[in-house]
Amino acid sequence: MPVSAPRRATAALATPSLATLGWRPGVGGPARESVELVQAQRWTVARLWSTRGDLIGRPLPAGTYRAIVTVEGDATLQSRGRQHALGPRQVILLDGPDLVRTENRDLWARLEWRLRPPVPLRPLLAGCLAMPVTLSEHYFRLLTAITNVTATSHPFGADMFLEALSATLAAALSDALGIPHGLSPTRTVQYVDALRLIDEHHRDRTFSVETLRHRMSVSESTLHLVFQAAGTTPRQALESRRVATALAELDAAPDGERPDLADVARRSGFTSVRRLQSALRRQSHVAAARGPWVPAHA
Repeated sequence: MPVSAPRRATAALATPSLATLGWRPGVGGPARESVELVQAQRWTVARLWSTRGDLIGRPLPAGTYRAIVTVEGDATLQSRGRQHALGPRQVILLDGPDLVRTENRDLWARLEWRLRPPVPLRPLLAGCLAMPVTLSEHYFRLLTAITNVTATSHPFGADMFLEALSATLAAALSDALGIPHGLSPTRTVQYVDALRLIDEHHRDRTFSVETLRHRMSVSESTLHLVFQAAGTTPRQALESRRVATALAELDAAPDGERPDLADVARRSGFTSVRRLQSALRRQSHVAAARGPWVPAHA
């Protein structure tokens, strides 16, 4: 079967190229959109920006993944009944058949890769779906460089390039999630599945390590072995996710306004203000951002 050669397309407004990527304008726009892309039979690489507005992503064929990386600005993305905030250096991986909607109030520049990855990488990628993560500076620059070069040239060997794109994306996600190098495929899938469940349910104050174990249908020893390989424990991972949400809530408070700690604790999954404060102190990176509302001592 002949392999289709990569082709380029550009658009000043939201018309042909957005449709090629599987997007259509929503009720609110966008007011203006710029798209550059290169497309082959099993992959598409694009860089684009849009002004204020919203877009709706139509379902793509099964087996296709859509990766979006924010370069500049912020946006809100809705998928699988959940809403995610995307900021600079954050990536989210979406399943092709899922309905997606994005909204941005100001300029939003991003990269988008659409892939039908090789079979060996699909279990890892499937576990990372609809879970925004922050890329390291190294991988952010790598994905940006690959996109910039690809969007302005014609890569040689479309099928081989698909494998390179898929492997690079999998490596970037593994690094962002802290997946240890050399972890077995089974343990990798279990670890990513655990992180996904924590991400989805950490705001629920009744969600515990025991709940996580039951959701994964694994023994207590297996669950701890999965996290031990990553240098942490299930309890620490759950607490870290709740702390991250609490910090985001605290940062969102208007300047000069004292946030309601009880409300912050409730929305981030802590059962009390005291537990929230204790968790914040246990996180080494919190000290500088603690603010006057978190006591230095219990």
